[in-house]
Amino acid sequence: MEGLAACFEDLEDPRTGNAGLHDLTEIMVIALCTVLCGGQYASDMALFAREKEEFLRQFLKLENGLPSHDTFSRVLRLLDPEQFRACFLKFMGRFSQACEGVIAIDGKVLRRSFDKASGKSPLHMVSAWGCEQRLVLAQIATDAKSNEITAVPKLLEMLTLKGSIVTVDALNCQRAIARQIVDQGGDYAFALKGNQGTLHEDVRLYLDDPLAKVETSIPTVDADHGRIETRGVAVSTDIDWLQERHQWPGLKAIAKVTRTREIPGSTPETDKLSTETACYLLSAPLSPERVGEVVRSHWGVENALHWRLDVTMNEDASRNRMDNGPHNFAVLRHMGARGGTGKGRSSDAAGAGGNTAQAGTQPRASPAASAPGRAGDRACQHPLSLRLRRDGQDRRGRFPAAGRDPRAVPGAGHAAAQIRLPPLLASRGAGRTPPSMSCPAGCPRSCSLPGSSSRSSGTTFRSTARPRSSSARG
Repeated sequence: MEGLAACFEDLEDPRTGNAGLHDLTEIMVIALCTVLCGGQYASDMALFAREKEEFLRQFLKLENGLPSHDTFSRVLRLLDPEQFRACFLKFMGRFSQACEGVIAIDGKVLRRSFDKASGKSPLHMVSAWGCEQRLVLAQIATDAKSNEITAVPKLLEMLTLKGSIVTVDALNCQRAIARQIVDQGGDYAFALKGNQGTLHEDVRLYLDDPLAKVETSIPTVDADHGRIETRGVAVSTDIDWLQERHQWPGLKAIAKVTRTREIPGSTPETDKLSTETACYLLSAPLSPERVGEVVRSHWGVENALHWRLDVTMNEDASRNRMDNGPHNFAVLRHMGARGGTGKGRSSDAAGAGGNTAQAGTQPRASPAASAPGRAGDRACQHPLSLRLRRDGQDRRGRFPAAGRDPRAVPGAGHAAAQIRLPPLLASRGAGRTPPSMSCPAGCPRSCSLPGSSSRSSGTTFRSTARPRSSSARG
């Protein structure tokens, strides 16, 4: 309690007279506890205080009873958002004393915080997400998407960037932002698109040239969320010619990430295949493998922060719109929005859990006890299982070679489906699995895949895929 009180000690109480009956620090502690438990509105805070009064009185005095929902609403509407944001920085500083690793910066609009009566537009919050710490390190509010470019420099001033890599989307790929990051002792990895017209065109043409001096990584394959995605990274530090022409601050390397996404159909002809290429500017000569990790880490701000704010905390549906209420409620939600540390979230960082494997390698399997399968289980929908149901054919209509054990790479994507199939599958042309596996794709239970065992007679393998939002990408 002393630590929380120290965070809020500089917060000026906006109430006067009899309105200041309840202690401000106690109000803020109850509000924070409510948000941590899933509350969204002032009425939820009053309900939480009534239901947990015995618990709260263990560390709060509550000399004048419990605050009402009107008290919570009035306080959060009248608090100075700048002072409250300073309290937030002090609060988060206790969890993360220094920024290390990848810091992803991105903005998010609170969709229903608009007010037509007063002509107030929705609030736009720009956040700095610590991918390793899984915390919001800093935040700042803007009025419109176009002002995000001017807000990012102010956000960077709040951070210690030494030893960290800052990632931003293409909107914030600006010379001034790059210069500020370098001056503060950090590095950057900027997504490069058409808003930097000639620079983007030069980088794209050079990296697409087969004669270019580039270093490439072993392609990685990820089979999650109903799709199979292959990623390749190419990095070049031979950019003296590029710097002579564009003079980009601190530029040391350029990179290209090629993503090939396949959604398996019932037959090879119904496969949906798409390819996209993204270019990046780097202030440090990173290896291709590290570039892949940094690029995928950036999406943690979408998958771990924004997704949690929208789905878990229902932020977009919140109709707090009076005075400073939207801003202060957003700060509270950021205090409580800490990314989970569970493994297997392949979209949060490169190689973190999931069914990811490097083509041509054998990732370490994760043995786990599996429950016996039940008759009538529906067909497994794992991408690898969908492929194996095609009478033993791969995505090109060919029968793979025999003699490879799929148990070494459970759920490793189409690379495993093509070259690591059990002998029975190759010899008979039908989906067969050893009795010690519940499913060739490494599913956590038995499924009705042709030839799969209805019982688990030995060690099985567990798929770590989890449901994710549609915005998950790498």
